[in-house]
Amino acid sequence: FFFFAKESSAQDIVTTQSEMPIANVTKTGDVGLGAILGTPTALNMKLWTAEATAVNVNLSYQQGDLAIMGDHLWHFRKAFSADPTVDTPAVFSPYLGVGLMAIMSTMGDTKSDRPLYRRTDNEEGVGVGGRIPFGVEFLPTGQRFGVFGEIAPGAIFSPTSFSFLQAGVGGRYYF
Repeated sequence: FFFFAKESSAQDIVTTQSEMPIANVTKTGDVGLGAILGTPTALNMKLWTAEATAVNVNLSYQQGDLAIMGDHLWHFRKAFSADPTVDTPAVFSPYLGVGLMAIMSTMGDTKSDRPLYRRTDNEEGVGVGGRIPFGVEFLPTGQRFGVFGEIAPGAIFSPTSFSFLQAGVGGRYYF
């Protein structure tokens, strides 16, 4: 927060924080493209559908498996607001979501050592499951980019069942 203020007194900095305009306050229709690094590493697209809701899509390819994940996210844009009485979202925006995922092999074999999709020797086809992502996104004032970190526990339900934990950090450029 302090790097947004020029040379000034402590009182000026506090005043600047509470009155600071927020980048992309109205998110409706904004599209962000970027990447997430972690488990899995993926290309990422986010479409804000309203001020506090968004649809997030990840596309990942890792060791012969292609994964597509789609999440609906609810953002709590005023959770870290310096002044909760002001109707302005904060720079840090925590979120919680629910999503679906599909994972398929592109190699045509059945290996059990894949990080995205565990298979036994006789299981083939598309794996289907769900995930619950939660994290926080940093949307700096006056900028068209966002930086985020998230954790997403989940489970694959078919053709075999197992649970997993995904985590990563990433960034997006908003159009």
